Amino acid sequence: MLRKLWGTDPLRLTGALHKVVQHVMAEVDDAPTPEVRVVDEMENLVGPSGATAHGRLYEIPMGAMAILEDPDRALGYIHQAVQQAADWGARIVGLGSMTGIVGGRGTVVAEQSAVAVTTGNSLTAYTALQNVFETAADLNIDLSKETVAVVGIPGSIASVAATLIAPHCGRLILVGRRASGPAQRLANQLSADFITDVAEALGQATIVVSATSSGSCIEQAWLQPGTLVVDVGVPTDVRGDAAEREDVLILTGGLVHVPVTMAQASPLLWFQHGMIPSCLGETMLLALEEREENFSLGRELQPEAVQEIGSIARRHGFDFSRLYSFGSPLCDEALVRFQKTRSRMKGRSAREASENARPTAAATPKELADRAARLYARYINPVLMAMNGGSGLIETFVRGEGEYLYDAAGKNISTSSRASVR
Repeated sequence: MLRKLWGTDPLRLTGALHKVVQHVMAEVDDAPTPEVRVVDEMENLVGPSGATAHGRLYEIPMGAMAILEDPDRALGYIHQAVQQAADWGARIVGLGSMTGIVGGRGTVVAEQSAVAVTTGNSLTAYTALQNVFETAADLNIDLSKETVAVVGIPGSIASVAATLIAPHCGRLILVGRRASGPAQRLANQLSADFITDVAEALGQATIVVSATSSGSCIEQAWLQPGTLVVDVGVPTDVRGDAAEREDVLILTGGLVHVPVTMAQASPLLWFQHGMIPSCLGETMLLALEEREENFSLGRELQPEAVQEIGSIARRHGFDFSRLYSFGSPLCDEALVRFQKTRSRMKGRSAREASENARPTAAATPKELADRAARLYARYINPVLMAMNGGSGLIETFVRGEGEYLYDAAGKNISTSSRASVR
C-alpha cells in the first residue's frame, strides 16, 4: 500500500509519514511539546584514505513549508539543534534543506554559534553541475550549442551555478521572480538574458538548472522536447510526483553517493543506499578534513569554494555519476528514450539546415577535373597519379555525350578509339 501511494522514493515516503504523524499528534490533547530530536547516529564514517568522522542528524519539528511560513520559529529550533550538537561535541554543524535558507543563509546561526556552520550549498551547486556535465557527456550533448536556463536567480546556488556553467554553454538565460539589482548585475556580468517569466524562458532552453527556495515553479508541459532538467529546489521546482513525458529528462539534483566504506555507517545511509543530499555531504567532508570553519554562508557563494569542495569530495571517494529522477534511481529505459528524442531532433535540424542552405554555384569543368584528380590520388591510386606529371598518361573527363567524352578544355574523344578511359 505504501509503495502504491508514494512509489519507490524513500525521501518522499519519509516526508509523507512525518506529516501524518504530526497531524495525528496535533489532535491528541496530551501530545508532547514539539522539540528538536536526534534521528540518526553516524558512529564511524571512514573514507577510502582512512580519514574518520562521527556525526549526528538532528530534526526540528517543522516541515519545509512550515519553515517558509514561520522562519522566526524555525530559527529558534535551529539554534536549539546547533547548541545540542555543540554540547554533544560537534565541531562543525551543517544546516540541511530549508534550515539553510532562513537566517540569512546560515549567517545569523553562525554568528551565534560556538562551532563552525555551513549550509552545504557549495557542494550542492557542484553536484548539480556534475549532473549536467556528466549526463551531457554520456548522451553526446554539446553544451556549447545549447541554450541553458538557470532558474532561481539571485539565489546563492542558482547564481554560482550560472557563473560556472556560463563558459560552457552557447546561450545563457537567467530566470528570477523580479528584475532585482543583483539579478541584473549577474546577467550583465555573464552576458546573459534575464527573464522573469519561467514558461517563456523554458520555451527557449534545452538545458535547465533550477534551484529556488519556494518550489513548484515549473510545469512539465512548458519544457521543450529534448530538454534536460536538473532540479535542485527544496521543495522540488518541477511540479508532479513522476515524469509525465518521455521526451524530456528530469533529474533530482543535489544528491551524492558516499563511499562504500561509509554506506553501512548509519540507518539513514543504509536506507538510502548511500545516496544523501549534498548539504549533508559537505558537512561530512569538512569533518573528514578536520576543517572547523564557516563554509557556504550567505547569498553569495564563491566559485573557487565550489570547485574546492568538489575536489575534496572526489578525493574522499564521493560519486556524482548516479542519476535519480523524482527521488528514485533513473532507469536505463528513460535514458534510452530521451537519447532517441535528442537523436530525432538532431536529424531533423540537420535536414532543415540542408533545406535552408543557400544554393551554391555549379562547379566549372576545371573545378570538377581538379577535384576528380585529388580524389583519385587520395583514395584509388596515388602512385599512378604521381607518375603522370605532365606526360598526359592519364586523362580526366568531366562529361559524356553519345559516344564522346569531353575533358575540362572541351576536347572530345570517341570511346571507341580507346581501350580504357577514366
